[in-house]
Amino acid sequence: MSQLMIVRRIIPQPGRVNEAIRWLKDKERVRRKAGQNVQLLARSLTDPAEYMFVQVWESREAYEQWKSGEERAALAKERQTLLAHEPILFYELV
Repeated sequence: MSQLMIVRRIIPQPGRVNEAIRWLKDKERVRRKAGQNVQLLARSLTDPAEYMFVQVWESREAYEQWKSGEERAALAKERQTLLAHEPILFYELV
């Protein structure tokens, strides 16, 4: 099984940048229990309001199972109050 890398451009809500970053970092442990191996957050040097959120999962199956779970649904509701995001880009690690 190949690992799955997910890349998503995110923009924290105005005035909630620190809170959004803290939330993403705090919730990493929850995603790790579900099969996430790596989580990275990078701020753009050209547009400081923009961030790239990168996750590496054990497999596509692990991610799909996480995605369909209740815990992920609850986190998605929380996330909506903190940041906007673009669609996810999926990559297979080779």
